[in-house]
Amino acid sequence: MRRKARSDAEIATLYQRLAAHFIDSCIMVALMLVFVILAAMMENVSSHLAGAMRVLGGLAALAYRLLVDGFRQGQGVGKRRMGIRVVASSTGHPCGLGQSVVRALPIFIPFIGPADVFLLLVNKRRRLGDFLARTEVLQGNPPPPPARKKRQRAKKKG
Repeated sequence: MRRKARSDAEIATLYQRLAAHFIDSCIMVALMLVFVILAAMMENVSSHLAGAMRVLGGLAALAYRLLVDGFRQGQGVGKRRMGIRVVASSTGHPCGLGQSVVRALPIFIPFIGPADVFLLLVNKRRRLGDFLARTEVLQGNPPPPPARKKRQRAKKKG
C-alpha cells in the first residue's frame, strides 16, 4: 500500500519534537530518582537489595524510553502533551512497540545520537531512528479507533 505524500503542515515541528523529548526525558529521570531514593532507604537493610533497586531504576527508565511511543496510538506522554504522534510511514498506522524500540536505539549509541539529531535539523522530517523504523512524526492527535459493532444475540424461540 502506497501512502500519499505528507504536506509540511502535517509534519511535527522541531520545537514540538524537542519539547516532547524533554518531557519524556524528565519522566525517565523521575523514574530513576524514585528507585534511587528507595535504594537509599534500603541501604541500611541490605546493600544487595539497594543495588538491585538502582539497577531496576535504570532498567525501568530504559524500558520507558524504548517503548513509550509504542503505546497509546503512537503517543507517549511528551508527544501527547505536544499534540504530535508517531506513525508508520507506509500505512499511517500508529507506531508499534517494535518500531518504538528501533526509533529509540540511535539515542543510546555513542556518536550516533548527536548525528541523529543533526539529521533532523537538516532533514526537518525524519531523524535516523525514523528512517530505521520507517516512521514519521505528525501533528495532531490520532483519530479515534472505529466503534465496535455490538453483537446482537439471537433470541431463542421457546
